[in-house]
Amino acid sequence: LEMEIEPSDKVSFFLKRRLFTTKEFPLAMFYFILSHDFWFMIGFPALMILISQVFRSSFPLISLITLLLAFVWIIFSLSALYKMGPATGLACFIKNNFGNKKMVGGLRMRFSRNNKTMWLEGVFVEQEVRRKGIAKRLILEAFIIAETKQPTGLRKIRLFAPVHPAIKKIVNTIFENKRAIEVSIDHNSQFMRIKNRLLKGIRY
Repeated sequence: LEMEIEPSDKVSFFLKRRLFTTKEFPLAMFYFILSHDFWFMIGFPALMILISQVFRSSFPLISLITLLLAFVWIIFSLSALYKMGPATGLACFIKNNFGNKKMVGGLRMRFSRNNKTMWLEGVFVEQEVRRKGIAKRLILEAFIIAETKQPTGLRKIRLFAPVHPAIKKIVNTIFENKRAIEVSIDHNSQFMRIKNRLLKGIRY
């Protein structure tokens, strides 16, 4: 199978249409509600707003303080999301008999605005070309990019929303049940071990 991996600004749209289908979206949202990310961004401030409304009549000062804390927390959460930077992606294309390219897989990622963290947000491969190593090729390419950026300050690869099925498999297999990996060119590091395993094409 002749394939090409290259950066593409169409990956976000490609993944949105496929990762959040009517079948996967309810389950993904259920697990997201149970996750640390949900409580950090939404759950905790929503709980404080609810508490402020409960004590609004009997304890107005407590209600006001709780409400102010909720808004401060929301601003802090939004600033954390802003630091993640804009979305980018890697696309996998295959050529048909006429030489036309078709996108059959994609990996969405972001770099923090201080360029110290790479976020992987999802990977998807079309059903008809699965089990051909495309997802591994995409993740390997992300590791290669991280390795080239390591001398200029990139420190970690993190997984965003690891409860989604498209990320959960990466956590359980490729990332060895971790949400974050230190980017290190040391031969004994977890980063290099995973990269070399992908490079050799070992099945998980």
